[in-house]
Amino acid sequence: MVEAWRTVRALDCARCHGEPSLLTSVKERDAESFKRLSLEGNAGRGMPPYKSNERAVKNIDAIHAFFKGLADGTVPKGNLK
Repeated sequence: MVEAWRTVRALDCARCHGEPSLLTSVKERDAESFKRLSLEGNAGRGMPPYKSNERAVKNIDAIHAFFKGLADGTVPKGNLK
């Protein structure tokens, strides 16, 4: 979980999304569509693809689990240093 958090921080997802929209996204999408959208991006909304980012690809399952855990309250909010 810590590596997922570090990856999200390195990619700086909150720069555009902020916390609420990412948590809403993970609640509204199944795991595969969340991961596909994360890796393929959404050019129409200005989201770049991360499929060429080795760190994002390697940690995509953990990133989904991290956001899912934040959304359902099983992962506490705050820094996971």
